[in-house]
Amino acid sequence: MSTSTGGGKATNAGVEFQQRVAAFFLTSMWLRFDVAEFVGPAGPLIIEEVAFETKDEIDDIRLTCRNGVRLFLQVKRKVSLSETVDSEFGGAISQFVRQSLLRQSGQQEYLLVTSSDSSRKVTNDLKRITNAVRESPDQYATVPFNASETDTLSRLRALFDRIILEETGHVANVDDFRDFALHVYVECLDVSAGQPLEKASLLFLATKVSISTTLLWSLLIANSLTYASTRAVVGVGIIDGLLNPFTVPLDQPDSGRDESLGRLVFSEQGHWMAGKEVVLIDSLAPEFDFMIVEMARFAEDGTCRFQFKDGFIHVPKWESPQRVYCRSATSLGVERFLERNESQFKQGKIAIVASNFVSDPNESPAALAHGQLCEKKLAARNRPMDCIHCGSIVNEAKAELLEVDEEGLGHVVGLCHLQCIRATDRVVGVCEVRGEMIQPFLARFDVRLWAQKIRNGQFGLRSALEEMEKRGIPVRLVHNVENADREQYSYCVNVRLSDGTTRYVTARAKIDRMSKAEAEYKAGQMNEWFRRQKAANDPLCYTSSKFTFGVYSLVLATKDADEECIECVSAEVARYSAVAEEQYGKGNEWYAPVCYLIDEESERTVTMGGVVLLLSNPLGVAAYLDNWKKSGLELGNCLLQLIDDDNAFDRFVSRCESDGLGVIIDPLCDANGNLIKGLIVESMDSAQAKLRLAESSDQDRDS
Repeated sequence: MSTSTGGGKATNAGVEFQQRVAAFFLTSMWLRFDVAEFVGPAGPLIIEEVAFETKDEIDDIRLTCRNGVRLFLQVKRKVSLSETVDSEFGGAISQFVRQSLLRQSGQQEYLLVTSSDSSRKVTNDLKRITNAVRESPDQYATVPFNASETDTLSRLRALFDRIILEETGHVANVDDFRDFALHVYVECLDVSAGQPLEKASLLFLATKVSISTTLLWSLLIANSLTYASTRAVVGVGIIDGLLNPFTVPLDQPDSGRDESLGRLVFSEQGHWMAGKEVVLIDSLAPEFDFMIVEMARFAEDGTCRFQFKDGFIHVPKWESPQRVYCRSATSLGVERFLERNESQFKQGKIAIVASNFVSDPNESPAALAHGQLCEKKLAARNRPMDCIHCGSIVNEAKAELLEVDEEGLGHVVGLCHLQCIRATDRVVGVCEVRGEMIQPFLARFDVRLWAQKIRNGQFGLRSALEEMEKRGIPVRLVHNVENADREQYSYCVNVRLSDGTTRYVTARAKIDRMSKAEAEYKAGQMNEWFRRQKAANDPLCYTSSKFTFGVYSLVLATKDADEECIECVSAEVARYSAVAEEQYGKGNEWYAPVCYLIDEESERTVTMGGVVLLLSNPLGVAAYLDNWKKSGLELGNCLLQLIDDDNAFDRFVSRCESDGLGVIIDPLCDANGNLIKGLIVESMDSAQAKLRLAESSDQDRDS
């Protein structure tokens, strides 16, 4: 197993990142998704096995796919480019080289999986270099790399040469490096809390399971740590066994169901306690007659630690199965049983064996997930007041709520008459009635497309949402309607830099496309700007890695330590090229993906007070619907619709403006319908008109 000399928060963050990456691939394996949509070579790549902390040279994670392709993953949350072999980056490349020297038959690829916190020389430059090698193995050296990419290639080649010499005693040549780089991939997976790929994973799960996807995601993350600590190899069968129970179809309510009962849940502790077993059994010690034993129900990997059958509990560590008199989720359940059956047990000696748990078993990811599954099953029962054993209605004032999971009987939850309770029925407690909100809006939503888009989407929107959360008030988001259908234009502006490289003027993370007249005017303006700033001895610059643009004095103060400031020399009109877009554009969507709601019957867009309501996260729809309902908006059944790219967003907003409708993203209102939070999308024309009005008012006051 690879080790790290780091410590504290950095180490913990790195471990958690690796767990989250593993959880993403476990999710993909369970859902049989083609992970080629996110990482590695062209697909299909359907995972059949995830191996943790392997004995391979690249040892973090190994993915084996259905077609025999093996992906070896080195996972680093934050890594910077370095030529030293003992650095994190050098260590990863060293592992890649050693793995390549052991290459056997069958396709195998080497993936450096990191996050956007890593150096741009890794996430941008290195990725472009390895992609260029694959696109043109014999001609990649002629690719017009920029200065930063050329420097990165030089460093990578020097590191590769040094490692090959140390490992083999031979001097590497151009073909050796090419054959190595063909199989190296740099993949940025933002799976941390709230980041795009976590949102995608949650939405993937939401379409398949009947419990909280957050709980199930937490279970997968927790299990990934367990799998890593035991060097486990997790196949499709294991993950199916763990997660398939959460996809069991729930009963559909029939016409005879009393909907006023709503949702029945365990009332004694706030939610369904699924993590403990408290059992009254024949004593394991000869000096006692009976024994109350408290145990954790689930192992670290989420599997049950024991089974119940024919009135007995089977515990692997015990010599033989033990007869069960009462089984409960808490000691309260056993106490109630003893009170009801005092005559049977009052003469016997009872030992109490309590466990000193390091953490509450009821709060483990497996217990929380299983508990919510039980609540969902209970809520979906057609006749919730009927006894789960005899089928007659339960009229007892303090009816017990049970979970039946005995071998051969399947898994059932519900109410039960006291006289119908069986010894191995798990008594959960007393029930209460709560309401439940039905959420059918994902019925026609393209989850996969949203997941693909969110990975490189909302590039500008996320910053605006963060600003809104920080300020706690509505924030205006200026939108230029002229950006709609800009792909029709064939010209752009190219800026020549002092190191001989070029940068294209971008808008919303893509090359800004213009008509020829617009490009000529823009280039003229920029050249005048360059002249003025140079005369002021504060020239305009781009940084060498992140390509931050601005005057030297400001850029110098904000650039990364390993970046240089490269002066802008001149601007000129250039023809747009998709090849240039791939090299110089960041490939991000500025606003998209976002969603809006339509009425299922009329298919009209949902509005409130002349405003179209957009949402940045489909998983948050329920909370917004509840808020809007309390604000007075009455909705029927709604469906989510996806706006998947910025061109579609531009057209959508333009249509809304033409129809006299406003647009707000993630709006929250008070009970009177007043907006208290949200991104108010405002046209550039409107914003400029307000600015001119404000300037005019200032001039009037000055005069």
